[in-house]
Amino acid sequence: MRVTIIANDNVVLVDGIGAKVDTSALKAMGVHAVQWIDTWGDVEYQAIPDPQAPTGVSKQPNQKIDDFSPYQQYLDAWETQRAQDELARKRHQAMLERQHKEHNEKARAQFLEDIRTAVREVLDERGFTNGH
Repeated sequence: MRVTIIANDNVVLVDGIGAKVDTSALKAMGVHAVQWIDTWGDVEYQAIPDPQAPTGVSKQPNQKIDDFSPYQQYLDAWETQRAQDELARKRHQAMLERQHKEHNEKARAQFLEDIRTAVREVLDERGFTNGH
């Protein structure tokens, strides 16, 4: 499983599927991102303005990790958010399907009424009445 936590964007991705998750605690610790691939990973730190540095910024080197447990809460939050997102998607889909069905029923009723009107007009033009 590949997990990417992007602290600045409040995003967690698991195998490429993202969800918004509060990662402000990581950002406050200077973490830019956490990359985890199955059994190992890296913690990437934010660049900090530093006028003494040749590039004008300094950055703590990436930290290799072999324990994901300090970041498990973000994976748990991702699972919760994905479930909420899926529920919202299903509710939205159901609403669209209801609207589509209502529209189709109205269109069918209007079509049938138009046919009845056209038949009555043809019958009237030809001199037929409802009794014949």
